[in-house]
Amino acid sequence: MQAPMAPTRRQFMQRAPLVRRLPAELQRRLAGLVQVFLHEKNFEGCNGLEVSEEMRVVIAANACVLLLGRRSDFFPHMGAVLLYPASWRVRQVMTDEMGLEEQVDEENLGEAWERGNVILSWQDILLDCDHPDDGFNLVLHEFSHQLDMEDGTANGTPLLPPALARDWKRVMSREFEALRWVAQALDEEGDGPDEWAWEPRPACAAHEGVLDPYGAEDPAEFFAVATEAFFEDSARLRERHGELYGLLAEFYGLNPAAWP
Repeated sequence: MQAPMAPTRRQFMQRAPLVRRLPAELQRRLAGLVQVFLHEKNFEGCNGLEVSEEMRVVIAANACVLLLGRRSDFFPHMGAVLLYPASWRVRQVMTDEMGLEEQVDEENLGEAWERGNVILSWQDILLDCDHPDDGFNLVLHEFSHQLDMEDGTANGTPLLPPALARDWKRVMSREFEALRWVAQALDEEGDGPDEWAWEPRPACAAHEGVLDPYGAEDPAEFFAVATEAFFEDSARLRERHGELYGLLAEFYGLNPAAWP
């Protein structure tokens, strides 16, 4: 029998805005999932950050929302949660259309490694706590990548029941292509969808869409962005992308548009 959650953990859970919206029964279920997550997963601070109990609980609460309505293990292939104080710079080698390579420094807020660690910026998690309706949630984004990669591939198609697989491919492909053209339209200098200038945090105010154009990068990012919108901007997603909302509602076993 699982031990009751300590009052301090319950208090920390309330820092996650999604938790405050959950019906009472789902809050109770989430508390149990969080207890297991905290028991199973290791947290490590980076760049001198000391990981507190509040940090652990807030991250676990956000991540476990993805498991509330699903029969699933607790992200079985992930390693530790690596937590940075804020965003960090990474150097990557980019190859242009001519095959020329260039080293580029990019700002990172989070990463999810296949059969590896999840890396997060605590500063940006706090921003998510303070802005619950901006359609962006770093923990949801990175842990949805973990769901996506449970079959060994980051391709925007997680493990699905057979009844859902055909509609998933049809709806996700259509919505992904539509978002690619949104990204193209927002890029004043680019010649096509692939020229979108990605930003580390979304600039949703720049357009009236529900889905962050960052999801146009590839199908894996589209699934992560759609997951964020499903939980953080559920009413508008249901109104404007009803089939996509229904697909995600079936996958996650939840109906967040009905929550307060």
